[in-house]
Amino acid sequence: MEDSPPVVVRPCGVVRSPYTAEAQGPIQGVLREDVESRLEIFPPYDACLDGLEGFSHLIVLFHFHLIAERERALVTKPHFYDREVGAFACCSPRRPSGLGLDIVRLVRRERNVLVVTGADMTDGTPILDIRPYIPEYHSFPDAELGWIRGRIPE
Repeated sequence: MEDSPPVVVRPCGVVRSPYTAEAQGPIQGVLREDVESRLEIFPPYDACLDGLEGFSHLIVLFHFHLIAERERALVTKPHFYDREVGAFACCSPRRPSGLGLDIVRLVRRERNVLVVTGADMTDGTPILDIRPYIPEYHSFPDAELGWIRGRIPE
């Protein structure tokens, strides 16, 4: 809402990725699991990484820093669909909030750096939060796919 107070979130790190422009990355990181990226966590947050080494996957919350506010949309035409849907019904980077979510595979930790694969974030992307991916909590095999059913590429 226009009259809601702004929410201020400080990045806890930055992404170092081979993708330097939005158009270079895959539509979903899982489609390029061979590409390594680095999640560089700022020194005040080093201790936040303790214990992540045992997890195979991470949930990364980030900001779509290359998408200008004027380019954000309430509705969009997603990949694999011939009509527009609301921004909350797709994974478009042109979201009203500018927030993104990625699930990546953790390859290794190097002090304050997490080396990951399967990311679709561009170089310089501000990292807002990281959480461990826990299949028992975050996976729902019987989830309905809505309009995307039958449209996901092999």
